[in-house]
Amino acid sequence: MNATVESKKSKRLGDLLSSILGPVRDVGSVRIVNRNIDLVELEWWYMAETGYTRCSYVVQAKVNGLEDRLKAKLKVVRKGFLRGEVVDFKWKGRELAQVLNGDANLRDTLYRIKHRIPFTGLSAYLEIKPDKKHQRVRIRPIPTEGWAPVSAFPTVETFEAFDRIAHHIRSIANVRQ
Repeated sequence: MNATVESKKSKRLGDLLSSILGPVRDVGSVRIVNRNIDLVELEWWYMAETGYTRCSYVVQAKVNGLEDRLKAKLKVVRKGFLRGEVVDFKWKGRELAQVLNGDANLRDTLYRIKHRIPFTGLSAYLEIKPDKKHQRVRIRPIPTEGWAPVSAFPTVETFEAFDRIAHHIRSIANVRQ
């Protein structure tokens, strides 16, 4: 993969976010070339005596007027009572969610890697959010307690799943590589 580490100082991402989540730090980022994902950002924050680390996968796109079409959350479908076995995934949202729900290859990949991505019980564990201010869309895992920095980094198969999601984002936002 062709990628370049971007040099950045760790900085506070915002007073409002910090007051809710604790001190949030943008640890750094990697610019990706010739993929659907443009940038991977590593974030760290501290909340309730626990540190969290996660990567956000960024697609740069003009999102003005497309915000509702590009929002999606992945819900886990379980079989059984009280945190039963994961049997499927369902994307919630509008156009992007419909496209992602229709992608059988993505669904199969998510099912294969389900044990390598942290789950947060019955809630969403992946969210896709347009950022109008910075003209980008972020694909980000929702952290579970105690994510270690090493667990924030994806396997090759997990990265490929996120890159497939980014492909669908690009098609809706009409972004060419």
